[in-house]
Amino acid sequence: MSANGAAEFWNTKELSETYANNSRDFFRPTTDKVLQLAEELVDRTTARNILDLASGTGNPAIRLALAFPDCHVHATDLAPAMLKVLDASATDLKISNISSSVVDAKDLAFAGNASYDAITFSLGLQLVKDTAKCLSECARVLKPGGALIISVPGPISKTDGARTTKEVHDRVIPSDPWMDVNAMGTGDALKTAAEKAGFQQLCVSEVNNPITGSLDQMKAISIRGLLSAGLKTEDEQRKKRHGPDAKSCYAEADKILEELLRQYGWLQADGLIHLPSNVAIVLSAVKPMS
Repeated sequence: MSANGAAEFWNTKELSETYANNSRDFFRPTTDKVLQLAEELVDRTTARNILDLASGTGNPAIRLALAFPDCHVHATDLAPAMLKVLDASATDLKISNISSSVVDAKDLAFAGNASYDAITFSLGLQLVKDTAKCLSECARVLKPGGALIISVPGPISKTDGARTTKEVHDRVIPSDPWMDVNAMGTGDALKTAAEKAGFQQLCVSEVNNPITGSLDQMKAISIRGLLSAGLKTEDEQRKKRHGPDAKSCYAEADKILEELLRQYGWLQADGLIHLPSNVAIVLSAVKPMS
């Protein structure tokens, strides 16, 4: 992802709708794992409050609310456009034990100490600039014995979508800063960060999310989503240098993306794209009793 404009990227109507239409299927194995761990670690007889960070359009917050009807699920995100989709889904499904609010995951000042029985944070920690502060806040607002469940993208060598997007970035807008969304999922980075925040009983696993979708979907998320800020800046600079007829960097990026997908054998004869490897790292941990 381009580091410039990363926050703005998520808060758009187009992206929120695209994400809502695809994320449930694209990342279902990871969401399934998060739900499995929640069911194993959260005591249904006593738990009453679950905090979901970086909820996006509702994964896994909606499913958590359905799985834990006696708990209130507080869904949070930095992007109001995402939460608007989540709220509409909850209304359509007649889910009453969920609420949402705009929250920065590294600043949970709205929550008192030891106020949540569990925290889930699926595919969002990699976007937080100060992960140490974020995890410290999670430890503060969790009750003793409370569960923390986090998922992040795995190493870039195992995430076809991110790897391909970065290749396009490096060829079209190499001077634009790249946000390394795979750093937390590489080596022991996530486990080490959780340990430093004081969590115990850490368990880490890999979950693969094979993705099948259309070329248009890939372009919407990769080119007009993740790389949008950098491409817009480059397009403006090209027009200043060469005039209004300057070659569009969006068209160049689209062409390179399609070439890479064909080169790797991921663009199939029927026009669909199949990305076989999109690994997520999933961590579960517990706040000590004392």
